[in-house]
Amino acid sequence: RLTFGKSAIHGWGLISKVPIKAGAMVIIYRGEAVRTPIADLREARYERDGTDCYLLRADDHTVVDCTNMGNIARFTNHSCDPNMYTKIIKSGGEHHVCFFTRVDVPAGTEMTYNYRFEIEDGKVPCYCASHNCRGYLGKIVVVAVVVVVVVDNIHINTNTQTLYIKTLIRPSLFRA
Repeated sequence: RLTFGKSAIHGWGLISKVPIKAGAMVIIYRGEAVRTPIADLREARYERDGTDCYLLRADDHTVVDCTNMGNIARFTNHSCDPNMYTKIIKSGGEHHVCFFTRVDVPAGTEMTYNYRFEIEDGKVPCYCASHNCRGYLGKIVVVAVVVVVVVDNIHINTNTQTLYIKTLIRPSLFRA
């Protein structure tokens, strides 16, 4: 059902070989289960050595390290408009990170999910090129949008005591 190949997003990607229906389990993220402090040490070592890092949190205390041992799920890239999501499934006393499709996926499609990175030491650029790409991996920051409405004309219908307000929204008011 799956293979890996060159990705338009980053390096290698996980690719569907057949169509996959929405809601289907795609793959389990397999690797070495380690405690968070060990994962932190490994992440620092991988970064220092210039090694690609494949760490995924399974629960509050366990991280799955797929860097040196694991399966092709490690080639799953980030997208701001992903076609998969992760779900933690508990089986045999262990937590497993499983990928499920959000939408119907045609054969030959790169499989992606939202990494939901915490922003730590700066911004990690995003290359997903989706229509809603935020430009960076990390938490979504909600920005309040204030709409300014300029009242252009007010008219009161004296027969019905209804207040009519003609408004004009000026796009120039929204430019930074």
